[in-house]
Amino acid sequence: MKLYINHSKALKHFKKVLGNANHFLITALVGLDALQENEDYKISEDFHTSWNPQNKLNSINRTRKFILEMSLSRAVDALEIYIDHSNNAPFLFQSESLKQGIKDNSKSITKKFNFICDEYKIDSKLHALGILLITWRNRIIHSECDNQLEHGYKKIILDNSQWLCDNFRHLDATKLLEHFEKKDGLTFKEATSLIKVTHDIVYFIEGKSLSNIDSSLYFKEIIKEIIKNESKNDNQKLKNIAKVWGKNGNNKIRAINGKLSSYGLSEQKSDSGVEIDEFLVSEVYKTSPKELLENYS
Repeated sequence: MKLYINHSKALKHFKKVLGNANHFLITALVGLDALQENEDYKISEDFHTSWNPQNKLNSINRTRKFILEMSLSRAVDALEIYIDHSNNAPFLFQSESLKQGIKDNSKSITKKFNFICDEYKIDSKLHALGILLITWRNRIIHSECDNQLEHGYKKIILDNSQWLCDNFRHLDATKLLEHFEKKDGLTFKEATSLIKVTHDIVYFIEGKSLSNIDSSLYFKEIIKEIIKNESKNDNQKLKNIAKVWGKNGNNKIRAINGKLSSYGLSEQKSDSGVEIDEFLVSEVYKTSPKELLENYS
C-alpha cells in the first residue's frame, strides 16, 4: 500500500497555537468595539467581578493595544514551537549541521531563526520581517529591552515596500517601521500581517524540509515514537501495541492509519506529500506486535 508524509507533526503543533490567530484577534477587537459603542453595557454576573473603569474609552484603547501586542508574542512562540518540534524525533530537520546549529542556539529564537534562514536560503523579505517580528516581541515582553533592528533588515523592508503593499492589504512599510521605532502604534493590519508572515515562513520551511527528507528514516522514527509513547513498562507497552498491530485485515490497517495520521501520514497524497518506500510500509503494517517492539524499541 502507498503511504505519504503530507505534513510534519511540528506543523500540527504550530497550527494548534497560531492556526486561528487572526480569527481570535478579530473576535476580541469586535468585542471591544461593541463595548465602546454600548455605553450602558453591564457585565454578566458570571464573571464574579466588577468592571467600572474611571475612563472607559482609555481602558478599551489600552486593552486593544495589549491584545495586538500579545498577538506578536503568540506568533513568535508558535514559530519557536515549530522549530523546536522539527528538531526533535521524528526529525523533520535531518541535516546534522542544522540540528546541531539549532541545539547550540536553543536559548535564542533569533539565532535559531537566523541559522535556519541561512541553511534554507529563506527569502530575504521573509527573513527581515521575521526578525522584525521577533525584535518587536522582545521589546514588548522585556520592558527594559531596547533591541534595535539592524539597518540591513530595515533596508530590505523599505526596498520592498511595494511588495508589502501588494501582498499584505496595502501595508505601509514606512509606517510599520515608524511604529516599531516608537514602541507604540501597532495597528491591526500590522499585527495580522506579521502573523501571516509567520505562517509564510513556517510553510516555506515545511516545504523545503519535506522536499529533501529521507522518508524511510522519518517513517521509522515515527514508529519508534509511537512505541516509546505507549508505556514505560515493556509488558504494558506490548499490550497497548497489540490493540493496534494485533488486529486483522482492514481493522488493522484502519487502526495503524489512525495512529499515523497524528504525525501527518495518510494514504491520500497532498500537493507536497512525499511517498514512503512501499516495501517498508508493507513490512511495518504486516508485522506482529512482538516483532514491532523488537525491531523499533
